[in-house]
Amino acid sequence: MRLTDFSNATKDDYDWMKEQVDTSMSESFIFDDCELPGTCEPSTATIAINKDVGGYGIYCYDDIKYSGNNPMLYRLFEHKCIPGNDWDALVDICRKFTDDTPSANSVNIENVCDWGNISIPPLKKENLPISFENLSSEMSKVVIGQPDAIDMICYQVSRFLTKKNPKKPLSLLAYGPPGIGKSETAKSLAKILSNKSSHSYSAVWTDLNTFTEAHTVYRLIGSPPGYVGYDDKPVFEAVTNNPYTIFIFDELDKAHPQVLKTFMAILDEGRCASRSELSDGSREFDFKHCIFFFTSNYVLSGDTAESSRRTIGFSLADDVNEITFDDESVQVDYTDNCTARNTDESLTQKIYKSTERARRKFIECGVLAEIASRFHGFVEYKPLDEAAKAKILAKQIIETGFEYGIRIGYISKDIMQGIINEIASESSLTVRSFKAVIEGRLVDAFSNADVDSLDIYRIEGSIDNPILTKI
Repeated sequence: MRLTDFSNATKDDYDWMKEQVDTSMSESFIFDDCELPGTCEPSTATIAINKDVGGYGIYCYDDIKYSGNNPMLYRLFEHKCIPGNDWDALVDICRKFTDDTPSANSVNIENVCDWGNISIPPLKKENLPISFENLSSEMSKVVIGQPDAIDMICYQVSRFLTKKNPKKPLSLLAYGPPGIGKSETAKSLAKILSNKSSHSYSAVWTDLNTFTEAHTVYRLIGSPPGYVGYDDKPVFEAVTNNPYTIFIFDELDKAHPQVLKTFMAILDEGRCASRSELSDGSREFDFKHCIFFFTSNYVLSGDTAESSRRTIGFSLADDVNEITFDDESVQVDYTDNCTARNTDESLTQKIYKSTERARRKFIECGVLAEIASRFHGFVEYKPLDEAAKAKILAKQIIETGFEYGIRIGYISKDIMQGIINEIASESSLTVRSFKAVIEGRLVDAFSNADVDSLDIYRIEGSIDNPILTKI
């Protein structure tokens, strides 16, 4: 598919495309690896047609360096989006994506006057959503050993953020053995979106392991007058304080069916009634701009006993971006040198196939079909390989150092191997338990060190006698 094909597509082509957009659950149609004119670098990009309330828009999810003289292409690549008031306006926009020639001077969009009769609403660049590549790059700094899961989450979140007026919240279910960082992913997502998007997202975490009785649903929506807990604020009231909230619900499989049924209307309609009057005077929660992130400890593939002993990465301070390994040590780079992951050409199909496969498995495991059918995506967290475990251990050592005001830039092989040997002697330990071993072996050195928080330090010696020296 070439972007310039839009200029000579037939009416039937556009009618078919409109039908795909209107009937899609995500109200969008994605063109992966769409070929761009020769005046673009790189030569391909992910292009999407999205439906918004009051119109349609065409989006470019990649950063494109453009040297041509077509003003409509310039607008698309500069702003990442061109909205149209209706479908006909969008068709008129797309028909102007014609081949062009290199321009000696850069195109100034403010000086372009010949827009014809195209109806294009004003566009503010600061309100554009974060791209998939940028979001994936940021998330990859936080979560280790789960590239497929991160790609699936970031791809669906970035698409959801392009909706100006969504009809329902985005709902994701992350599944896999316990202790692998599923909840940490959601919490980190809220932080990244607050820093990178035009809205400040907040996170609300709830453990559904304590929602095993039917009456606990009142803790979500509020208790009726006269019931115990009537004066307590329900979990869902957080959305009245911030309509851009990420709700994290751990251990979905432990919740009572009545609690699950409450989620059905939310995931389907984007709203639910409150049992009492809210602080803003209304009696209805509106979740249309929210993200619902559920977790489950179901393991749908592989060896369950082995998987339950494996974990994934944890959050790290923002200025630690990369850890590299060689035969002798682990080294940490505090500069921003992480690059974005490229979108796989079949990522959309991978998400669809894996989601439908997991959806069927969850229903077979006893999850209500009504609730399982309403999740936008199922995301699998897989067991870690040994390299990922080692990198997580290094990050936990660094994180512990930060707690004592110590910036670690080098960890010797002897320190790493000593802790690994200690962990291996306790076969019941998982990566989540690494922290206790680190503190038991390294905390004396950290707490007694006379260091300058502006310097970077090496940790050498052995776990019986760790030594800190300034780099």
